[in-house]
This record gives sequence, C-alpha cells and structure tokens, in this order.
Amino acid sequence: MNLIPLFDRLETLERETGRLYRIIAENVSLQFPELVPLFSRLADEEAEHEKTVSMAHTLLCEAEKITNEIITLETGLRDPGFDVLEDKVSQLDLQLSFVREKQALFLAGPTKLKVSQIVSMALDIELQMQESHHMRVFQLRDPKFIRLMESLFQADQAHASLLRDWLKKPTSSE
Repeated sequence: MNLIPLFDRLETLERETGRLYRIIAENVSLQFPELVPLFSRLADEEAEHEKTVSMAHTLLCEAEKITNEIITLETGLRDPGFDVLEDKVSQLDLQLSFVREKQALFLAGPTKLKVSQIVSMALDIELQMQESHHMRVFQLRDPKFIRLMESLFQADQAHASLLRDWLKKPTSSE
C-alpha cells in the first residue's frame, strides 16, 4: 500500500481548495463583501497547507529510500482483502471532484447562494479535509512527519471553528 498516490491527491486537494476559496472571494466581492477577508484568509492558509503536505510527502519519499521499503498506512484491520489505501485515495478523488464542481459553480457568475450556504459549504469541505489528514502511518515514526500531519489536522479544526463562528453571526446579507 504505497502512500505516494495518497500524498499526490492530498497536495492537489489542498491546492484546489485554496483555488476554490480564492474564486469564492472574487465571486462574492460585490454581493457579500464581508466574506472576502474570510475566504482570502482561507485561500492563503490552504496554500500553506499544500506546502505542509509537500514537506510530508518529501519526508515519506526520503524514508522509503532510506528503509528501502514502501511505507504503508496503519489500518488496524485484519482482513488482507480490504485495501484501505485504495479507499482513502477514492475518498480524496471524490472530495476533489466536489471542490472542482464548486469551483465551476462560482466561476459561472454571481452566486444565488446565501452567505450561510456558502460558509456551510466551506465548513463541509474543511470537515472532509480534517478526516483526510487524520491518518497514522504504520512504519514512519519520524517526529517531523508526525508534527506536519498533526499541524494539518489542527489547521482544519481551526478552519472548521472559524466557519462555525461565522455561521453563528447574524448577517445583513441573508
């Protein structure tokens, strides 16, 4: 269960999510200007997340070269017929499709969504990302790698919290 395809997908997902947030910020700038700082911030932070995933990916590749072994995902499952990595990659592909679908929606012109719907959509994305970043690597015990993955998970939690707080705000744009 080689993790390289998984990290390829994670990097792409971070990049495309940042792109979506930038598109949203541009799309809503006239209609909902109060959302521009929020989505600009999220876009900037997703660019940082992409760099973090890239660093973790590099560490993973280096570890595979040193150990001459393919690093695997810890599954806790006993059934050798169940390929958890394939499932995880498929999950990331679905997330990526969802993000790209939303990019197309916002690129098509002014949105008909309400502020709460836009923020809820971003919250859904962040919760999915949180799940994607929460994984344990079976053989790789490198503290730097572990810190990188934990930082992504914590950043997703912070984004989710920020978006939940936005949903609690009364807005004049609804």
